[in-house]
Amino acid sequence: MPKKITHFTHPKHPLVQTLIDRRFKCDGCKYPGSGLRYYCDIFDFVLHDRCATCPPALHIFAHPLHPLTQVARTDPADPRVCDLCREPVRRTSYRCVACGFDLHPLCAMLPPTVEAELHSGHALSLVPAIPQPCSACGEVCLVWRYRCIPCKVNLHPQCLFGWQVGMKKTTHRG
Repeated sequence: MPKKITHFTHPKHPLVQTLIDRRFKCDGCKYPGSGLRYYCDIFDFVLHDRCATCPPALHIFAHPLHPLTQVARTDPADPRVCDLCREPVRRTSYRCVACGFDLHPLCAMLPPTVEAELHSGHALSLVPAIPQPCSACGEVCLVWRYRCIPCKVNLHPQCLFGWQVGMKKTTHRG
């Protein structure tokens, strides 16, 4: 039996978990995706698995001062950007009302430390970037990145996890 949920961005109909290898645009964060998703076939409404199932509020190490609440941006003129990846917030995000700090749902789920095949032997920590090249793609990291301090390894989160959603590398050639 497929898993069904309700979501605050589409409360009138249940969303059904499906796995389809076709690309789609998430109606939550407005970024592309593929694979596992939650879908309403009545209105052709689709959410990434993570956008559909992330908690309504959370505390995150990248913003320890206040809790973040999941919100939907309703004003298209609102120029918010994710404070972790620096990409525009297109619709849903986590927001600190007190500080105006915003995160994409996918960015909010990034672990503070990770062990990875791309750099075995040491844990990588998610830290604010200083301009240095990514050890995987060679492009300069200008936003948060995973770093192994002893080895001086830097990895974009999307290079580490193979993401193409909510996080885009920023190229800087100086």
